[in-house]
Amino acid sequence: MVLVALKEFVKPPQWKTLKPGKAAISLTAKQWHIMTGKFKGEIDDAIAKLDKSADGPSPKKQKTGKESAKASVTDEKKMQLSDNRRVTVRMGEIDGEKQVVVEVREYTMEKGKEKAPTEKGIILSVSQWNGLKSQIASVDKDLEDNFGAIRKDE
Repeated sequence: MVLVALKEFVKPPQWKTLKPGKAAISLTAKQWHIMTGKFKGEIDDAIAKLDKSADGPSPKKQKTGKESAKASVTDEKKMQLSDNRRVTVRMGEIDGEKQVVVEVREYTMEKGKEKAPTEKGIILSVSQWNGLKSQIASVDKDLEDNFGAIRKDE
């Protein structure tokens, strides 16, 4: 099976080079092609919509508790990559700053319960998502040249 790994790399002050971090997820070639083909435009549209709503006028009444959580959930855009993996575009926090994020995560399903997130996943800022998009053709070429995994319209 051919996998495309999305992995976080970090550079703490005491290190001279980048080192692998904890955040990561490996996608099958099919999941990669779905995310970067079929869903790429939907992800970009969801980012633009959330960016626009984040820059819009501030609400007259500050929502608290359950109301606030409800409002943030409705602004999420979820796209299924497989039964247990999905891409979610939502407002999130990176380095203490609230911003639009693209989360690629695996979920587990326990009997009779809603899907729960696992540790397998990564959260990308919009600039990281744009950087990833700039590498799609290169990754696709590697998948085709080295593994025969040809992009198909999903």
